[in-house]
Amino acid sequence: MRRKLLQSQVSESEKFDETKITCTTASDGIALSTQQLLHELQIHQIELQMQNDELRLTQNSLEEERDRYLELYDFAPCGYLTLSEAGLINEINLTGAGLLGEERRRLNNRRFAGFIVEEDKDRWYRFFLGAMKNETKQSCELSLRRGDGQLFYARLECIRLVKVDLSQQLRISMLDQTESKQIRNAIDKNVCELEEARKIIEKSRSELRGLASRNESVREDERKYIAREVHDELGQLLTGLQMNVSMLSSTFGRYNPALHEQLKVTLDMASQSLAVARNVAAALRPASLDMGIVSAIEWLIEKFSKNTSINCEIHDLEANRDIALDENTSNVLFRIAQESLTNIVRHSKATKVDIKMRQQENSFYLEIKDNGCGFDPETIKSGTFGLVGIRERVLSLGGKLTIHSVQDTGTAIKVHLNRHIVE
Repeated sequence: MRRKLLQSQVSESEKFDETKITCTTASDGIALSTQQLLHELQIHQIELQMQNDELRLTQNSLEEERDRYLELYDFAPCGYLTLSEAGLINEINLTGAGLLGEERRRLNNRRFAGFIVEEDKDRWYRFFLGAMKNETKQSCELSLRRGDGQLFYARLECIRLVKVDLSQQLRISMLDQTESKQIRNAIDKNVCELEEARKIIEKSRSELRGLASRNESVREDERKYIAREVHDELGQLLTGLQMNVSMLSSTFGRYNPALHEQLKVTLDMASQSLAVARNVAAALRPASLDMGIVSAIEWLIEKFSKNTSINCEIHDLEANRDIALDENTSNVLFRIAQESLTNIVRHSKATKVDIKMRQQENSFYLEIKDNGCGFDPETIKSGTFGLVGIRERVLSLGGKLTIHSVQDTGTAIKVHLNRHIVE
């Protein structure tokens, strides 16, 4: 087809040449050969012209592709550069030149290490030598100094290339990480500040717990002192008053009925005052605490059952009578049980309470469970300090508190203590 096309394109030229050829004699074989040769030359000339046109189109296309590549290379969002085995810059795009703060023409054969800050140069040299020996992609982060002296933080992604002449190059993509570094530094600073604040808060909480524990201990000592004063001193005075009134009534009352009646009323008032004094002393600190936590809880249950219509039981009482705790721990556990029973009366609408205590090796367990309405811990009103007080008391002993509550089913409070058993 191409041959026919070429023949059709030279048809006009053949007519002109035939006119010349017919001027020669028919017997002249040289004229016929010349005509054929001229025809072939014309075909080759047209073929060359067409090839030149194709080459020109191909060249234009290659130039367009090259320009497109150069645009993509030069205006890429990150810097691209190529280093020789000696660490010299062989190629660099406009973005990379902009990052380094220099004109691209002034960067040819410049040592890249000259832009790295002094503190990171040793690390760069070690990284460069390692990257030139490794076939996989390597990366590092360095601080660099621009031509105007401004510092910036860059991430380098590098890969080694081996050329045809077996020389090596290091292709590098360079991305400015200054803003990200500043953000990371700010985050790290904030994290450190938050960690310091957390430590300060934890220290403050520990100090507050220690202070609260100390205050509670002081209060217990004051309760103990006041209870003994009320029980011993006031009780003795009231007992003496009873005896004196009773003696006066027996001595003079038989001669004066009105005086006898008045002394009887006074004796009843003295008896009531003595009962009140004993109740106050027991409320401040029950004497049963001096006999251990089991006796104190037993007294608390007896009083609770007497004052309410709720059935309260302590399980495995005889098996746990030998439990021995230090005085402070006994006081705290007694107050926890007291506060728990108070909360049950106020909020639970329970009809039954079960209390379990047990000692296992060096640990002590206390569980107080009711069958009341339960509650959702997330809906506890602020300003309700019953459970907060229980939690703080347990934490003051270094123990663990577990509160499990299901609505319409009940609540269980479990306390676990270690290293509070008296050997």
